[in-house]
Amino acid sequence: MAKGNPFTRTKHRQAWDFFLAQQWAKAKDLYEQICQKDKLDGKAWAMRGIIHGRLNALDDAEHCLKQALKLDPGSHEALKNLGLVYHCKGLPDQAIACYRKALAQTPGHIETLYGLGNVYAQGGDQLTLAQQCYEQVLQHVPQHVGAMLNLANVLAYQGLACQAMPYYRQVLNASGSHAGIHSNLLLSLHYPQVHDPLAVFEEHLAWASLHEQEDRHLADRALEPSAGRKLRIGYVTPDLRAHSVAYFFEPLLAHHDRSRFEIYCYVESGRPDATAERLWQLPDVVRNTGGRSDETVVAMIRDDQIDILVDLAGHTDHNRLPVFARKPAPLQITYLGYPNTTGLRAMDYRITDAWADPPGMTEHLHTEKLVRLDKGFLCFAPPAESPDITPLPARERGYVTFGSFNVLTKVTPNMLALWAQILTKVPNSRLLIKNRQLTDQILQQRLLARFEAHGVGNERIDMQGLTSKGDHMASYGKVDIALDTYPYNGTTTTCDTLWMGIPVITRAGTSHVSRVGVSLLTRMGLSHLIADADQQYIDHAARLAADLNQLGELRRGLRDRFVRAGLTDGASFTLDFESVYTNLWNTACCDASGMDAQ
Repeated sequence: MAKGNPFTRTKHRQAWDFFLAQQWAKAKDLYEQICQKDKLDGKAWAMRGIIHGRLNALDDAEHCLKQALKLDPGSHEALKNLGLVYHCKGLPDQAIACYRKALAQTPGHIETLYGLGNVYAQGGDQLTLAQQCYEQVLQHVPQHVGAMLNLANVLAYQGLACQAMPYYRQVLNASGSHAGIHSNLLLSLHYPQVHDPLAVFEEHLAWASLHEQEDRHLADRALEPSAGRKLRIGYVTPDLRAHSVAYFFEPLLAHHDRSRFEIYCYVESGRPDATAERLWQLPDVVRNTGGRSDETVVAMIRDDQIDILVDLAGHTDHNRLPVFARKPAPLQITYLGYPNTTGLRAMDYRITDAWADPPGMTEHLHTEKLVRLDKGFLCFAPPAESPDITPLPARERGYVTFGSFNVLTKVTPNMLALWAQILTKVPNSRLLIKNRQLTDQILQQRLLARFEAHGVGNERIDMQGLTSKGDHMASYGKVDIALDTYPYNGTTTTCDTLWMGIPVITRAGTSHVSRVGVSLLTRMGLSHLIADADQQYIDHAARLAADLNQLGELRRGLRDRFVRAGLTDGASFTLDFESVYTNLWNTACCDASGMDAQ
């Protein structure tokens, strides 16, 4: 090696100083000079790879780190950083292999354990392994903020929201109330079985008091009535991709009347997928906001002169609520992606319906004014992978199969206890639980143990983890009756289930998060499947299971009911939505001018 060469030593020192100063281009140039002088300098190759990674040049980073490992196969730094590169490239198996090799070289290394935990957590199907990694990190570094936050997330994903909340609060205390982390806490408040809507609302107000600025931007142009010009509608979303929100947003996006509306989308872009490639073609203008500051996005929206800005994320991951807090558009609306208020005074309206938010029931839980769509607040684009509805499985098997395909996050201890009581009340019945999280075998065993504690044997519980979308939809063919979750009802899952011919028993509450099932089932004329109390939920399931003739007839006609209810009628739904936009805009214009709206 030529590291003893004075030239090499000097260049290494200079390059390292530039690296510490985050002057990536200068550091990269010097490390390249070193490699040209000495192609066997593994340290320089590794540093080149690390810098390429910081610059998001992932292919170059991979090449350099592999070269470093050829020269020094046991290099912990090269292995760890190659693991990070593979993680960023969406190659979890390769990332895990690198991190494990790095840990074999340096057992217990904190950042390597943290990186490995992040890979396990990202797919949502190796949560217990992720949990173990984060717990090991916290044993050595109790105030490691990233490990605390990600441990909170993986606990919540396992249906352990109550255990997650103390970690969220610790992270908030340590991070100075970071808006995104605070939003994670708000979302987790909807999952515990003891659900106090008023307390959750107060937590949303606390978020807004920290993150909503007093010096909000106000539109500096006069509000002009929409007659004679197009209204500019801006949608802000991180989910214009393969995501549950897209199944409901696509019908609206595809059917907008472009003679009356100009459609902009502000998208937190992640790794592209086939759905994103299709959906990004639908708006008139798409702005990629990924990596942009809130101030930059605010300026972007104001420069585009958006009339109505629509939030589709609420307090879910990668939201842009701090942008809305600055009021970059005259009218601001929240819709679809989050089952609650944003807490923002700057958010003018929230779109819902009279079943999910009955008049007089939930107004006091919102900072926004509720706008209720007469025909329902959801329109669904059924998955292209949907097979035909199968005959009733119970006829062939001789027993009823209940099912839940909702995420494990929503399966509270009380929900599981109710399911166990249903299985006890319906002899020989079985339960199929399917979700991404149950790819984790440890979680499966934990769930089985919880059913056993309620007197339900393992032979009556079937579990499935992550599969392709086509196989996922085909799995509905194994279910006779679906059981919704409470207090957090299903939405996409409920629509998938009903589309596949399976009636859903839902448990209704007193806030939007536990009334989505009410909205969907009422529209379809299935109010008899709605329960207002736990015992009624059990009784509804048992009663339906006892009449296979009724169950079979219901199954055969359920997809037609879904269509007749207007749940797939994107054109009609969009007309209703556009009427809301026009009426709200014209009312705002009249209020601004002191005139009465016509």
